[in-house]
Amino acid sequence: MRKSKLIFIQVLISIILLCCTSVYAAVSATIGVSPTSATVERGKTVTVTLSLKNLSSGKKVQSVTGYINYNKNVIETLKVDDIQKDSNGYVTIGSERLKVENLTNANIDSIEDTTAYVAFNGNPSSNNDSKIVIDFNNGLTSNTDLLKINFRIKSNATLGTINDAITYSMFIVTENSEESEGITERVSLTVKEAETPDNPDNPSNPDNPQNPDNPDNPDNPDNPDNPDNPDTEVTLTGIEVTTKPTKTTYTEGEKFDAAGMVVKAKYSDGSTKTINKNNYSVSPSGALKTTDTSVTISYSENGTTKMTSQTITVKAEEPAKDATLSSIEVTTKPTKTTYTEGEKFDAAGMVVKAKYSDGSTKTINKSNYSVSPSGALKTTDKTVTITFTENGTTKTVTQAITVNAKPSTTNNAVNNTNTKTNTNTNTDGSATGKKIPATGAQMFILPLIVLAVLTYISYNKYIKYKDI
Repeated sequence: MRKSKLIFIQVLISIILLCCTSVYAAVSATIGVSPTSATVERGKTVTVTLSLKNLSSGKKVQSVTGYINYNKNVIETLKVDDIQKDSNGYVTIGSERLKVENLTNANIDSIEDTTAYVAFNGNPSSNNDSKIVIDFNNGLTSNTDLLKINFRIKSNATLGTINDAITYSMFIVTENSEESEGITERVSLTVKEAETPDNPDNPSNPDNPQNPDNPDNPDNPDNPDNPDNPDTEVTLTGIEVTTKPTKTTYTEGEKFDAAGMVVKAKYSDGSTKTINKNNYSVSPSGALKTTDTSVTISYSENGTTKMTSQTITVKAEEPAKDATLSSIEVTTKPTKTTYTEGEKFDAAGMVVKAKYSDGSTKTINKSNYSVSPSGALKTTDKTVTITFTENGTTKTVTQAITVNAKPSTTNNAVNNTNTKTNTNTNTDGSATGKKIPATGAQMFILPLIVLAVLTYISYNKYIKYKDI
């Protein structure tokens, strides 16, 4: 009888422990990557689609962030132009149309007046090759393709099967304000020599339509009646601004005006032509910021794209001299509004504007306003206060936040057994040294240990009673 009670208690405790582990709800959404082909020739391009998968009904994804690494012996340097987008520099993801921002050698604060965006950094201050940040306006509620990125294979790329040629690493999916574990997906490629067509210029091939020894060849350069004597193929080699635009100085918020600007294409035979302004694109195409010191002009012809830049000056929007500061407001809330106690407020993504007595407004640089509390947040903190002073006038506004209590030590012991430190520095300048999220398998370790101990005790008790 005592043996049966002991076994019953053992099973009951094990069930309770296993049930307790189920309370650690994981983010269901994850990512997937799929190349257009697993085999690619030297000098060709393979397109990899990044997609959102396993999003549960009723859940909403607010952002996707991660790093892209690739084999430098196989793939050309990844650039923002390798992200597939429309002629205006936008991508459509689900129901949202997002601007693709180039943050290489820049900072995420340079797009602080944008509520939703795709940010690319081809030179993050970390050991990674590039970083992608996708921030949504209303969030995604269903599985969908996120980005298509073209990876150009080097003409002298290593041949054969290249394992992990492309790695999408440490991708974090934010779902209902909860972050997923770091997700890593890998793409292996088989690189082969570029195929040579059936020698189209072999003069000994009688089936060659360009055989100069074939008198019936309409493209025979030795045929005086041939009006289409082929020359070397002429290719686009570059573009340049030969006449700068009429307007080169702007006030922030204005859009670039190409009036008066002349852009010419240059070709391999030394010829040039003026490009119609409807045939090239200018980036940024939207409201200019004080951080914009130039615009980029892009032109594509026969699969070749060339770019050049035009220097501009963007001045801060200033109120009339007799206008006075009347109020300030948060026009775009910060990217992060939910914290764990002990963390500090992060103003990244937040846009604060000053309003003046004459009705004008201006964006306040984040270095010109203060935020309180500035230190460790507590669970009692429901808002932070933003303060801005100008010409002796001080105005404040509040931003709502949520501060959750720190998880208990027991929970941490279960959930944070993976203590490997991530030394990568994020594009947005956030602190390094964060713990890499646990894989999830560790939640079963403690119950199994307890179960093993109880089984051992029960077995000893069983032997004891059996002997009696």
